[in-house]
Amino acid sequence: FIAASSLSMQDVRDDIDETVALFIDQCPRCVINPSNVRVRANIQILAENNVTGVPVEIRNGSGRLLRADPEFVSVKVRGGVDVISNINALTDLNLFVDFKEFQNGNFSVQKPDYENFEVLDVAPSQINVVPR
Repeated sequence: FIAASSLSMQDVRDDIDETVALFIDQCPRCVINPSNVRVRANIQILAENNVTGVPVEIRNGSGRLLRADPEFVSVKVRGGVDVISNINALTDLNLFVDFKEFQNGNFSVQKPDYENFEVLDVAPSQINVVPR
């Protein structure tokens, strides 16, 4: 396999644009072309934000007319300040409950994996599903 040299930095406050060498550990005769790669990173201050009015979708309702109760939850997110300041409560979080997984009582609100931020808390974390 091809590996890259380590890149270690501390107290980084500005964006990164560095070149690192590539190598093949078990093949001294192998030649890699190009022998370097460019590593770029957008460095941002980490921030937390509370997003209110986030809708909860009901999945696997088998055509039943259902709604979440409550229909909206609040979400605490953490990420780069530029990212979380632009999160749209109605379109970016995609929270849901899976009606297939009904077990006496409430449903746990689930979230997909997010690429640029993380969800720290959902309140309430459990909701009811009721007929529309």
